[in-house]
Amino acid sequence: MAIAEHEIQRLIESVWQTAFSMEAFESAPDGAGANEFLHARVSIFGAWRGVAAIACERPLARFAASQMLCIAPGDLVDQDLLDTLGEVANVIAGGLKALLPAPSLLSLPTVDGRLPDFADRTPSRSICHVIARSVAVLHGYRLGVSLVETEQAVTADLCRQLQPNEVHHE
Repeated sequence: MAIAEHEIQRLIESVWQTAFSMEAFESAPDGAGANEFLHARVSIFGAWRGVAAIACERPLARFAASQMLCIAPGDLVDQDLLDTLGEVANVIAGGLKALLPAPSLLSLPTVDGRLPDFADRTPSRSICHVIARSVAVLHGYRLGVSLVETEQAVTADLCRQLQPNEVHHE
């Protein structure tokens, strides 16, 4: 099963345009690597089994929450950011599901502050592997999407190990 990086990129851009009525655009990240990432994941079960993992820089999550919830950025609380990222993750996972063998079901999104580095903690290549990954730069901040196929039931511990490492610094 192969999903091209440009397919994920197009999906990210479509979600951004639909959810926020704004064009997605690329620009150089401000303070690359200086921002905390928030992580979300949606498990996919059925004919294909795996995880859609999302990593989003905190300032981008704050911007998205402000737009989605119509709340001034300074008035947002952390839960607003997490809720918004969960919604974005759910929509992206739904788009990815459409590219996968049917039938498949999605779990509810799980959103966390910080999770272990995927690159160093993959349990075993025989258990899971990244089949697609893309990074979008939106409003100067990074949003990374990884699609990880697993050969076993997806548990919370395994999902923690399947998060993308800090979104690629380019």
